Amino acid sequence: MEERMQSTIAVIGAGLMGSALAEVLLRSGRPAVVWNRTPDKCGPLAEKGATVASSAADAIAGSSTTVICISSSGDVLDLVKGLPDDLDLSGRCLVNLSTGAAEEGRSIGELVTARGGEYIDGTILVYPIDVGTPNAVIQYAGANAAWTSATDVLTVLAPEGTLYLGEDLDLPAVLDVALTGSTLGVGLASFIEGAAYATSHGVELDTVVAGAIRILGVLQNEIVKAAKEIAAGDFTTTQATLDVWHHGIVEYRDAIVGQGQPAFIMNGLLAALADARNKGYAEYAYTGQFPAIHGVTATGTGA
Repeated sequence: MEERMQSTIAVIGAGLMGSALAEVLLRSGRPAVVWNRTPDKCGPLAEKGATVASSAADAIAGSSTTVICISSSGDVLDLVKGLPDDLDLSGRCLVNLSTGAAEEGRSIGELVTARGGEYIDGTILVYPIDVGTPNAVIQYAGANAAWTSATDVLTVLAPEGTLYLGEDLDLPAVLDVALTGSTLGVGLASFIEGAAYATSHGVELDTVVAGAIRILGVLQNEIVKAAKEIAAGDFTTTQATLDVWHHGIVEYRDAIVGQGQPAFIMNGLLAALADARNKGYAEYAYTGQFPAIHGVTATGTGA
C-alpha cells in the first residue's frame, strides 16, 4: 500500500456530507485523500486538490486520521471488518461520522482498537452547507488520547461547535436520536405541518415564519423549565395541565384534518398525551409525559 505523509487526512465517503467534510479540510490547507465506493463521485474533490485512493484500505493506510461518512454505521462496521489483515492501524485514528446505533459504534471501536488503532465516534447535527462554518455542530466521544491527537483536525469541521462528550462511545448516537431526530427532525416537521395548514388559509408564509421564530423563544424557556421539573421529579402544576393540552391539541388536529390535510405530527402528539392521561397524569404538567414514557404510573391514581 502506498505510504503518505502522516499529516494527510482521509475522508471515506463522497456523498453530500462526505464531500462537504473533504472540501473544508482542503480549504484549511490539509492534504486530503478521498475514497468512495462509486469512484466518479470523487471527481469534483480531485479537481479541488484531493488525491483519490484506489481503496478504503489505501486511504486509511496513508493517513494519520480517517473521517468516515457513509450511509450508516452498519456499513462502517462492514467496511472495517473487510479491511486487509495486514493493514496496520497503529498510530492511526478512525473517526466515524455516519448515522447509526450506539451498539454499532461500540463494535467498530472494538475492532479498531484490537488492531492497534484509535477510534472516535461522532454525529453531525447540521446540513452539509453548515460544515466548517460557525453554525456547524459536531459531537464526539472516544478515548481521551485519541481525542487529543485528532482535535486540531476535527475542530476545522466545526470551528465553534466541536463538542467532546467524553469516553462513552454511546453518547453521540444516543444524543443524535434525542437532538437531531426528535428535537430538530420532529420540530421542523411540526413547523411544516403548521405552515401547510396556515398557508392553505391564505396566511402569508413570512407571517408564519415570524411567528414561529417568536415561538422558538418560548420553546427555549419551556425546555429549561421542563428540565427543572424532570430533574426534581415534580410534575405538579398550577398552570395548563396535561389534560388541558390534550383538549387543545384535539382542536388543532381537527382543524388540520378539517382542511383536508393529514395531521401526522398532531396525531403522534395526541397518542403520547393519551398514554400519559391513561397513566394518571391528566392533572399534572405537560412534562407528565416524561414519567409516562418511562412506564411510571402516577401515584395514587389506581391506574
